[in-house]
Amino acid sequence: MLGSGVLFFVGALLYSALINFDLIPGNVQHVSMAGSGGLVLSMSIFLSRNFAYTQKNLESKLQEVQVLSRKTLEQECISKEREIERCLLEAENERKSRELEEARVLQLSMLPKTLPVVNGYDMSVFMETATEVGGDYYDYSLEQNGDLVLALGDATGHGLKVGIMVAAAKSDFHSFVHESDCLTMLRRMSHGLRNINMRMMYMRLMLVRCR
Repeated sequence: MLGSGVLFFVGALLYSALINFDLIPGNVQHVSMAGSGGLVLSMSIFLSRNFAYTQKNLESKLQEVQVLSRKTLEQECISKEREIERCLLEAENERKSRELEEARVLQLSMLPKTLPVVNGYDMSVFMETATEVGGDYYDYSLEQNGDLVLALGDATGHGLKVGIMVAAAKSDFHSFVHESDCLTMLRRMSHGLRNINMRMMYMRLMLVRCR
């Protein structure tokens, strides 16, 4: 499910790029919002499914404990309850660790693997998150006229919601960078992120156009 959301998001990015190059008709903003929405929806379904699975296992184990005889198997019931709690805690911790690691890999995959080579500029990047998923984001776009547009941002907090915000910011950046100046692009990106309605989540973002 998570992989499908990522594929849908990447497909939306590619579709937006084709629209930007006037290869196909369409609305870039709608496509980017659809891609971001698909990614958010897949993550939500993925988390809900895992939570329901854990709840179902817990109810099954508790019913099993209740069937046991309280008088003849009291000590066995206590031991079994402790074992169930331990297993569930381990499973929950493992699930959270796995999901955070997947989100971390997803976040890193959205960052540029290489930097552009532009005369007169010497660029390098490094990022090390404090937790599995951080809010740091950097990106660039090399325009056809030789301009270099750089993006440097940091979303508040850590965790999956921050990863979603960074993904949405990346989608908007590549959707608007070819058709807007920096100030207009910041306003459009702000409007797009606000439409996601992620309460109490913010992102500082700096855009630089180098000629």
